[in-house]
Amino acid sequence: MPNLDNAHGFLLVGRGSNGGECYQEEVTKAAGLAQAWFRGDRLFPAADGTVTRTNTPGTTPLYGICNAYSPASTAAALRVITSPDALFEAQSDTDGTGLVAADVHLNCNAIDGTGSSYTLISGDMLDTSSKATTAALDWKLIGLFPDPNNAFGNLARFICIPNLHIRNTRAAGV
Repeated sequence: MPNLDNAHGFLLVGRGSNGGECYQEEVTKAAGLAQAWFRGDRLFPAADGTVTRTNTPGTTPLYGICNAYSPASTAAALRVITSPDALFEAQSDTDGTGLVAADVHLNCNAIDGTGSSYTLISGDMLDTSSKATTAALDWKLIGLFPDPNNAFGNLARFICIPNLHIRNTRAAGV
């Protein structure tokens, strides 16, 4: 059975890779920001000290993963998962053969997806065309998400951890 096309952004798997609880903090989204934020969206630091969805894959360090929905141009205080060692589950896109067993422990970037105004869930996905050993890519692929309805290939769901994170000492500063 082929994997379902059900992009849902980056969902927290449970605990961080160190076994502890994942840290969350409240982030204020300004009313003037013409971006909707969806649950599972990747958020990035902006030059003015705020948080935004705007990023350059492989360059902009992750600030955190949005844990709620806020419509565009609406001020909100939202919970954001900001632990640099948090494990997430995300779906791959349909480039080439998708993610296969040989891709476990490789790195890849993510692509911005369009969130659903019905489910209020992100459309972000792992970008399989960027998979490589290069440590400067956004995400480390830990392994296939254990689910009987999930298989290697296009639209595979993977457990991953951020390589580039604002609080990760292995990443360059902002």
